[in-house]
Amino acid sequence: MTRALLTAILIGAAVGLVVLGVAYVQPPRAALAVGDPAPDFTLTARDGRTVRLSALRGAPILLVAFESSCRVCRIQLAEIEHLQRAHGGLVVLGVAFDRDTRALDELLAGKRVSFDVCLDPEGRTLQAAYGAIEVPRAYLIDADGRIAALHAGEVNWRGPEIRSTIERLLQARYGAQ
Repeated sequence: MTRALLTAILIGAAVGLVVLGVAYVQPPRAALAVGDPAPDFTLTARDGRTVRLSALRGAPILLVAFESSCRVCRIQLAEIEHLQRAHGGLVVLGVAFDRDTRALDELLAGKRVSFDVCLDPEGRTLQAAYGAIEVPRAYLIDADGRIAALHAGEVNWRGPEIRSTIERLLQARYGAQ
């Protein structure tokens, strides 16, 4: 093979890789804010069902991203379970960034979590939809699919601010309770 032909092939391959890279790499998503539509996504629940966020619309949703190795996440799961039981009509959807489902299953059994938990190893699907996410992260979404509140890090799930926001969302959706 001649040197010119080899150079042309290498340049063509490099250009092809750049074009493919540009086509498949999406720019980082801008941070979401209260009032923004909650981006839709589809994930698989631990029981194998397909869960699509938009299919849950019509009720207030608490979307919680967590990982079993996160100390704060482990503590807050029990609080979130309690919150769901205390507020009928609130849909809680957990998204676990775990790769090790054994550790996740042990955590959820130990905390007696009854809400749906979807698997998103390393958080790729949720991060593609919501931008960079560090766990724990939670989004309260109103019945119309708009973000009503954002929470990052440690949260007092029994606090008056959280409870009043949830009660307001439930009142807007269901009327007097």
